[in-house]
Amino acid sequence: MQTTMQSLYKFQTADHIIAGANSIGSLGEQLHLLGTKIQSALIITQPTIKDLGFVDEITNQLSTKGIKADINTNILPEPTIENIEEVFQSTSIENYDVLIGMGGGSVLDATKILSVLRTNDKSVRELLGTDLVENPGIPTILIPTTSGTGSEVTPNAIVTLPDEELKVGIVSKHLLPKIVILDPVLTLGLPKPITAATGMDAFTHSLESFISNKANLISDMVALESIRLISASIVEAYQNGQSIEAREKMLVGSMYGGMALTGAGTAAVHALAYPLGGKFHIPHGVANSMLLPHVMEFNMDA
Repeated sequence: MQTTMQSLYKFQTADHIIAGANSIGSLGEQLHLLGTKIQSALIITQPTIKDLGFVDEITNQLSTKGIKADINTNILPEPTIENIEEVFQSTSIENYDVLIGMGGGSVLDATKILSVLRTNDKSVRELLGTDLVENPGIPTILIPTTSGTGSEVTPNAIVTLPDEELKVGIVSKHLLPKIVILDPVLTLGLPKPITAATGMDAFTHSLESFISNKANLISDMVALESIRLISASIVEAYQNGQSIEAREKMLVGSMYGGMALTGAGTAAVHALAYPLGGKFHIPHGVANSMLLPHVMEFNMDA
């Protein structure tokens, strides 16, 4: 049976993507891309990232531009609605001209949500779903430190609902960042388990996007390139975490995976992985890995 592509499809992603080893050092030079004057910034990150000194690189650059920077490290690894709203209430986000998210997918997702909470008179729960964010948020700069979620280039953000044992998404074009910085140097210290789990998350994004019934010529292009990059580098990145070449391929492959799922969506692996994570607190990439061979076997006849 011959299949046909969708007659109408679209592609959206971050406004500007800056990539390459040590690209974090160019952040100050890229601020003009925001198109607005910046006087103050809030950096949202994780304690481990702060301790590694990566945040100092950002604050130093902002300081030379005369920009005041504050740091918040209170986002949980799998942020709940309550966690995000507590951070929102405690940080006076209205005082900042830009939000800089630096970390894994949880930090990037939380940064995106915090940016639109400031400009939309709604709670996080009221934003759950698709296209329920009415107004653009505070400009964001997203800097991933793992190679997995692709959150830096998607209009999606995931929150955990502990009482309902679920993970639920917010989807809106207003979640897309103004600037993305992909610096593989920031991923050199990733532990092996995180390298494996996040890498398989990214791989699953691309594989499911490629076989999705929403797949199209644009999403297929980035999905296949993501699969090629990740399958060629994930073992090397796991075994030799200091390989900048492998880390860069994983980071770009993860980004392509985010672009692919933005265009075509994911499928049964992710649908099953979210309740696994919500109920049993299994890391998302691990849940995807557990389910992927079984779902693929089920789908094989199609």
